[in-house]
Amino acid sequence: HRDLHSFPTRRSSDLIYVNDSSIKPLLHNDEDVDRYHRSREGPLAELGGGAPQGLFVSSRAVSEGEAGWPDIHIKFSTRPQGIAPQEEGTREYINLFVDIGRPRQRGSTRLNATAWREGERDDQKLAILDIALSADPSDVDVMVEGIRLGLNLIENTAAFRAVGAAYPHSPDSDCLDYWYGSDDYWRCFIRTHPNWPNHLCGTASMGRAEDPDAVVDSQLRVIGVGRLRVIDASVMPVLPNANTNGPTLMIAEKGVHEILKAYGPAAA
Repeated sequence: HRDLHSFPTRRSSDLIYVNDSSIKPLLHNDEDVDRYHRSREGPLAELGGGAPQGLFVSSRAVSEGEAGWPDIHIKFSTRPQGIAPQEEGTREYINLFVDIGRPRQRGSTRLNATAWREGERDDQKLAILDIALSADPSDVDVMVEGIRLGLNLIENTAAFRAVGAAYPHSPDSDCLDYWYGSDDYWRCFIRTHPNWPNHLCGTASMGRAEDPDAVVDSQLRVIGVGRLRVIDASVMPVLPNANTNGPTLMIAEKGVHEILKAYGPAAA
């Protein structure tokens, strides 16, 4: 059994409608691709390839003395997901995504021992992953706060009004027992439509040898096993307050440094 840590994330709606043709999907857009290759400019030069983003501080962070440390990540994607086939090409769309940093929830990874004893050897069938995205109520409350921030940007800012942005205010069929737009409604929506953005860590956590949850030491060596290291995002005990790709590159550099230090240039 190992801890599994991931960003909870949520598309607060399938789609947000806009009436400006300049807000267009970037996939298979030859003009934007050519512009980026020629001048490194245009929508593809933006952070996230056309996904404007913002960082905000939740009330939970403020109450815990972290008012200067944002934990809500809001982004708008011009490469929308969830368009019904019959609606493709009929109007322009964007998606609103809300992630929360420093979540308290912890998932788990386990081995299906029953299947193993019965002869199963397929890794994907033996692994039992529980992301536990909605396990901590305060994480859900931060997500609700993030959704409200995102909707406020859509409905009450000049930038979104200029492109005719509109949120489709139609209750989700799974949450009809709650007053639409209430906190309880959004809690229901979050729990019945879980989503996560693939940033996982913690299954081979770094720590001291006496820590029962530690898998590797500070040199990325597997504790108790010779000549074996883990060099990837799994060694991070908890999520960084951002995507994991940057920290993983630094972990890789650390691993290379430790291997060269231990075995010399011949190990390169």
